[in-house]
Amino acid sequence: MKTKKSFLLLFISTILIQSCVSVAKLSDFPRTTDGLDFDKISTLKKLESDKSWNVKTGYEYYINSVVTNDSLIINAIRESLYESGYAIKNYNANFSVVIGERGLRANEWKSIAGIYYQINNEMSQIYIKCKITQDFTGGWSENRAEKIGKILCKKLNCMESYPVNYIAK
Repeated sequence: MKTKKSFLLLFISTILIQSCVSVAKLSDFPRTTDGLDFDKISTLKKLESDKSWNVKTGYEYYINSVVTNDSLIINAIRESLYESGYAIKNYNANFSVVIGERGLRANEWKSIAGIYYQINNEMSQIYIKCKITQDFTGGWSENRAEKIGKILCKKLNCMESYPVNYIAK
């Protein structure tokens, strides 16, 4: 009887451990904007919408703003992450990157958001990439990058913003 219970417990534990569709790790997010082509990202507007229930684990959003002050952009990014429940895990103004992480929510085990920006003379371009840890059951469609992006757009004077399909490595 004891071996049956032990076997059942081991079996259930194995299923639960291996049941994650995706695991969000801080190491999945670049620490610099090197390799990001903001102009290309701006052309990859997502046209289709997600189903109401899916197993999607990555989300992206693009913002074009007239704000070109580095400190205003950084403060707006940090505030937007905080308002969305994220704690800042990596911040580097020299490389134009802010990465946040938040824990367990109703629709995810963990979520990580990387926000990358590039400032030109007349505008700034911002790319938001989110990844979640989620189990095999999936969850309702919730574009976390877009939620952060909409908060950020309220703080910055956005000329345009929309979901994109880029998935940077």
